[in-house]
Amino acid sequence: MINKVLLLEDNIFKAADITRALEQYGIKELHKVRNQEAGKEKLLEAINKQKPYDLIITDVNYPLEAGEETDPEAGFKLLLWLKKKGILTPVIICSSYQYREPSVLSCIRYHKNGDLYTEFKKVLDNCNGMCERE
Repeated sequence: MINKVLLLEDNIFKAADITRALEQYGIKELHKVRNQEAGKEKLLEAINKQKPYDLIITDVNYPLEAGEETDPEAGFKLLLWLKKKGILTPVIICSSYQYREPSVLSCIRYHKNGDLYTEFKKVLDNCNGMCERE
């Protein structure tokens, strides 16, 4: 079961929609950050405490650091950083644009009138244990 999720999203409305969908799915522990620097800190802190995240959900376009402008490649830069660090936590990209990225669990297109719960449920129900810690 997926218990602990990190969400990297700088848009408060989109973050609220994703939060509702994940809570409806049954996710109890959701940590939200608005820039990549804060996300990396949360990830490393969780690993150091031996309580890693079960899943990372990331947008693609958000600031690398607090106070900076958004970076249209931030999500992909996060994927490279995870790979360099050897962090194998499954990732879902949730973006207003449709992406195809083979290194992630799924790419979910965010649409204001879309049904995020159904989209996340479909992915999470079929992740075949990839999102579960041993």
